[in-house]
Amino acid sequence: MVTHIVSLTVNNRPGVLASVSELFGRIGCNIEKLSVRAGRKPAIARMKVSVSIDAGSLDGVIERLAGLLDVIEVQTKARRHWRESIANSRTSAFRMVAYSLFITLFGTNLSAPLYALYRVQWNLPPAVMTLLFAAYAIVVIPVILVAGPLSDRIGRVRLLLSGTLFALLGSVCFMLADGPVMLVMSRVLQGVSVGIMNGVAVAAMTELGGRQARTHAALAASAAVTAGNALGPVASGFLGELAPYPTRLPFALHAILVLPGIAGLLLIGNKGERASGRMRIRLPSVPHAIRPALHAAAGTSFISWSVMSLVTAILPTYLPVIAGESNLIASGVGLALVLGLSAWAQMRSRRFPLLSNLTVGYLLLTMGLVGLLGAAASKSPVLLVLSAVLLGLGHGPCYARSLRYVNESVPDADRAQAVSVYYAVTYMGVSFPILGLGIAAQWLGLVPAIRLFAGTMAILMAWSWYRWRRHLGT
Repeated sequence: MVTHIVSLTVNNRPGVLASVSELFGRIGCNIEKLSVRAGRKPAIARMKVSVSIDAGSLDGVIERLAGLLDVIEVQTKARRHWRESIANSRTSAFRMVAYSLFITLFGTNLSAPLYALYRVQWNLPPAVMTLLFAAYAIVVIPVILVAGPLSDRIGRVRLLLSGTLFALLGSVCFMLADGPVMLVMSRVLQGVSVGIMNGVAVAAMTELGGRQARTHAALAASAAVTAGNALGPVASGFLGELAPYPTRLPFALHAILVLPGIAGLLLIGNKGERASGRMRIRLPSVPHAIRPALHAAAGTSFISWSVMSLVTAILPTYLPVIAGESNLIASGVGLALVLGLSAWAQMRSRRFPLLSNLTVGYLLLTMGLVGLLGAAASKSPVLLVLSAVLLGLGHGPCYARSLRYVNESVPDADRAQAVSVYYAVTYMGVSFPILGLGIAAQWLGLVPAIRLFAGTMAILMAWSWYRWRRHLGT
């Protein structure tokens, strides 16, 4: 039942309160609260009665109250419990899913500036460092592939709740880590959480926002991912440089910030339609008609996040090699600069056509890679900052517009699986190229490895741009 507030304007004379109370008693309604105050005119009084009653019986109660001799006017409004208000508010639910996605990615990138500390503390070689970064991405891929179909069966919010719990466990393991094995385990737990959240959050936000929310949901999701990735390194950089326990305190902070997300998802509940029948976990499949659009968009995300992973994984660890100095705050702020510019570019990208965004994005990414090569060769911090700016501005439109294109062009019935495929390819871009770069850096050296990486990315960008032109018919 819902609590309703019944407001009555009555004649101010003895016996009116008793007749109103008697009516509610006869129909079996318990009065939770009752107040009476004089009106502007002495002959008039105003009463407010709070009662719990189902909507079907409310009209009859109002009719009987209006029929009382001394009742002049009756008005009602529903007052829902705060838990029910949150659960039934699509806007609140939308924001809570976005926050949970943001805080999950926030925790995933906390460790980026701390890699230099781990490297020195346990004398880790380049191959192990890149494996440490990519371990979660390798786990993300299979989780994303099954998360979409699984959410169709058990419900989006229930699966998102499990994702936030894995994020919490990942941070707890980081706090307790005493060697590289524990670090890898922490990254695996983070990978499970990111796979669940990325694979399901966009579909959940689109459903919560209604049929007109495809663009809004895609933009909010890409902004949450980018902002989480950007603010995580800033927080850990400052705490690692200025606070005690630099490898533990950032993850304690994240564990605290995850708790509101868990509580919010619990309040939302597991509403919405779910598929019936026996649950079968199958790899996502999409109709042939939408595959060209999905392949083009996923390819763009693969390239843009491959380049971004170079910044978020390699540069914080090897900043002394490139810039000649090591500072956790500088590493964190540098990563935030790149991802912050990416978030700004994502917001601006919606004002321009798709192919224009991709053309400018690819050009900026190419210029940023060239600048990065120059910084690595000359050990110029100024050139390093310039390349970071170019890479951030190039990444934003490529990522945001490709995700938006998938969310807008795919039918409702296929969206969860299409987004799962999109993110699976995205995390292939995050993990596999950077693993190859780490192995190449161990054998060839950092600068030749970056040169090889940049050349490969330039070829892929040219190929992707050509595919987009053919797909769009321009």
